[in-house]
Amino acid sequence: MPKPKILIVDDKVENLITLETVLASLDVEFIQSTNGNDALIHTLNERFSLAILDVQMPNMDGFELARHIRSNPETRQLPIIFLSAAYSDYAHVFKGYESGCIDYLIKPYEPEFLKQKVKLFIELYLHRTRLEQRVEERTAMYRQANETLTQQKNFLEKVFESVRYPFAVINTAHCNISVSNKAANEFFLMEKVGMDTISCEKETCQKQVQGGGINGCFINQVIYSKAPVRKELSESQAGEKEKFYELYAYPIVKGHNNVTQIVVSVFDITERKREERQRQIASQVLESIMEAIVVLDRDGKIQMANPAFTTITGYLVNDAMGKNLDFLKSNIHDEIFYGRIKHALRKTGQWKGEIWLKKKNQQIIPLWLSITPVKGIGNNINAYVAAGQDITRQKQTENEMRHLAHHDSLTGLPNRQLFRDRMEQAIKRAQRNQSKIALLFIDIDDFKNINDSHGHDTGDLFLKEVSQKFSNCIRESDTVYRLGGDEFTIILENISDAEDDVKVVTNKLLDVFTNSFNIDGNAFFLGASIGISIFPDDGSSSDILIKCADTAMYYAKDSGRNNFQFFDQQMEKKLIDTITLENDLRKGLDNREFQVYYQPIIDIKTKTVVSIEA
Repeated sequence: MPKPKILIVDDKVENLITLETVLASLDVEFIQSTNGNDALIHTLNERFSLAILDVQMPNMDGFELARHIRSNPETRQLPIIFLSAAYSDYAHVFKGYESGCIDYLIKPYEPEFLKQKVKLFIELYLHRTRLEQRVEERTAMYRQANETLTQQKNFLEKVFESVRYPFAVINTAHCNISVSNKAANEFFLMEKVGMDTISCEKETCQKQVQGGGINGCFINQVIYSKAPVRKELSESQAGEKEKFYELYAYPIVKGHNNVTQIVVSVFDITERKREERQRQIASQVLESIMEAIVVLDRDGKIQMANPAFTTITGYLVNDAMGKNLDFLKSNIHDEIFYGRIKHALRKTGQWKGEIWLKKKNQQIIPLWLSITPVKGIGNNINAYVAAGQDITRQKQTENEMRHLAHHDSLTGLPNRQLFRDRMEQAIKRAQRNQSKIALLFIDIDDFKNINDSHGHDTGDLFLKEVSQKFSNCIRESDTVYRLGGDEFTIILENISDAEDDVKVVTNKLLDVFTNSFNIDGNAFFLGASIGISIFPDDGSSSDILIKCADTAMYYAKDSGRNNFQFFDQQMEKKLIDTITLENDLRKGLDNREFQVYYQPIIDIKTKTVVSIEA
């Protein structure tokens, strides 16, 4: 056996020399390489027991070299050890194992430790090499034996090569096969089925057969009945599909009416059985599937339907037979829609999509329907299969999700997202109709006090009650929106006289706060500040109108609260002036720009100073 070879790769020659010195006592041959490309060439031309790679090398580092070695099926099993001084952190160690190494040693390393590791891999390599040699020897031996058996088999096949009908002749005296032809061997008559399948104890079988039973074994049934016998057998092996055979046995009677031989003919009926099983499974699937399955002829008339068809539509299968699916039409779709379906069937042979149908009880439900062709010889369409799934619950879920996405979870009112969408739509309608819109921006005065003094649960109950009362104050065509917290908006469309029409609504809204709100036994007296902007007088976009209404709302708060204010340009100027003044006052306090004067407050009776004011 040749010496094991070790590939050592390092861009520094002195490291290669050191490594050979450390491992010099091992009975191995070293192949050196100073770069990754040269090392890869060696792996293609040589068989190595181990590769020891440096990590940090120019052009191709050790990690890349290891990945190349692992990617080649010829070198994939080569053990790799990394040696590195520069890359000793965990990240690089993990990278080394990911690239395919079996060990990662940090320099400086213990020479004896490395030597023992390398020695172990050499022993594993030698053990594997010896096993491979044994396998090659056994393979050659088995190949020779197989060739001998093949020659014998070929001889027997030539004897019966002219006979195409599968058969075997069974000697009843010894219950063994005396003759079998090639066809019988191909059908595995005796090799996989086995003699135990067709034979058993004669006494037991004789009693069964003589007693009128048919459970006797295959051979004895023929022997004691002296008549041909037909029997079905099945066999299966691991990893193979089950096979089915049909056996016909004919007795050969000699001497004193004794059956001396039996000629057995074998037929492979696997495909027939599979077709029967597939038809049975298909029938069971159709019976149990939740989708309505309907088979239509080329004219679109129902030829077959499963029980789910009745469950979904309410029509019995017998009542639907021979009818066109038109009797399920609803008034949801027009003739153009049905025309598109027919066009798709003519053009591609199939169609799928959402369709609404009318049940027997006149209920209209959504269905996801797919129609596919059944093609025969010459790729011609013989029939169509329509599969329909009731998606009523799915549509309900979609509607619920859509409602949750656009409505406030506390009050059930449309939320900010839906408000913005409805505002844009209202502006477009007003532009087309040359009409006006009023936007009301409502903020509850002192609502924070409820949350602070009685908790958020009480505040939530208040918001739900005030939302309901707001909704009762507007027309059915108008909607209250909750933007968040205690902020609400209302869009009033098609107003003729802006101020008069809006005042009617706003007065109703303020009247909501005339009486107290009784929440959990507590009475709350609050108010609301309402700001109003008009389209197109105050702006032509939703952002501008919202800003104007918001400004008017703050002006209403500054005007004593619990009132409404229409937006005008002076409000914005006053609001800006107020904000500017507040900012200037804060800056003045921070910069100590105020000069404070004090005057005494004197008690007239005692003529003494009791306090001072600034």
